[in-house]
Formats: sequence, structure tokens, C-alpha cells
Amino acid sequence: METVLWVTLVVVGVNVLVVAALVAHYVRERRSDDDNQAERMVDLAERFETFSQRRGSIAA
Repeated sequence: METVLWVTLVVVGVNVLVVAALVAHYVRERRSDDDNQAERMVDLAERFETFSQRRGSIAA
């Protein structure tokens, strides 16, 4: 009976570790996606600013 208890505790412990690893991976991926999206938005803003400046100088 004691062996069954230890085996159950080990199985539950391993499952908890697996779930924790999956959650950490998901959080890391979301954070990376958010950083990439922020970088893309900054890049687009810089491109638009450059385009507006060029268009202004051509019109002048």
C-alpha cells in the first residue's frame, strides 16, 4: 500500500512539472511574440516617417 502511495506521488509530481514547463514555454512564446510585434510597429512607424519626409521634399 505504501508503494502505491509513493508511485502516485511521483506520477502526480511529474505531471505538475510537465504542466509547469508547458506554461513557462507558453508565457515565453507570448512574450517573444509581443516583443516582435512591438519591433515591427516601430519599424513601420520609421518607414512611414521616412516616406513622409521624402514625399514632402519631392512636393517642395
